[in-house]
Amino acid sequence: MNDFRSKLRAFIGKTITLGKRIFELCRRGVVWISPPPRLTVAGIILVFLISILTWTFGGKTWDTVLFFPTRSGSSLRGELRSLPRANTLEGRAIHIAAEYVLGPVGYQDLYSAFGKDIHVESVLFRSGNLYVDLSPDAALVEAPSLRLALEGLRKSLSAGLPRVRRVVLTIGGTEPWSDGIVTPADKEKMKSVEAETTPKKGKKN
Repeated sequence: MNDFRSKLRAFIGKTITLGKRIFELCRRGVVWISPPPRLTVAGIILVFLISILTWTFGGKTWDTVLFFPTRSGSSLRGELRSLPRANTLEGRAIHIAAEYVLGPVGYQDLYSAFGKDIHVESVLFRSGNLYVDLSPDAALVEAPSLRLALEGLRKSLSAGLPRVRRVVLTIGGTEPWSDGIVTPADKEKMKSVEAETTPKKGKKN
């Protein structure tokens, strides 16, 4: 019985000592962060740790807005889209461009001017400029639809990637309508107009 009481007293003593140490550590922590500068540093460190944990264990997608042409062909309209996360700006740009080429999913009055065979060839980010190259088949789209579609893609990339100062879109490595360059669709249209306007030669008798 005496042995049990001795062990109980020893246990209580150790518990009290441990409690005093924890209290002293808490008191010292409160004293350390009490001055405004230290409190600010501690707050910044805490926010940073929370941000890291949120990024690491948070969701695997992020939301952005893609701007598709309306079926009237006169304007663009935004559609909210959840895209996979990427660690680099170029990776996010690839997701935005690839999803844009696939077309809208939520609104029937929106459409994609790009066909299923069109895809993103390459993405490059340098000195604030983002270069996105589409496959050559994109040039086969009629000029008015292509202009609006490219404007929507440019607007989507700018909205989703605030760090980008300028977006350069190319098709098969060539920037459409720059330096007088026309697309194959423009050339076909010019040929048809030329054929309609050229007087036909009469048959010889």
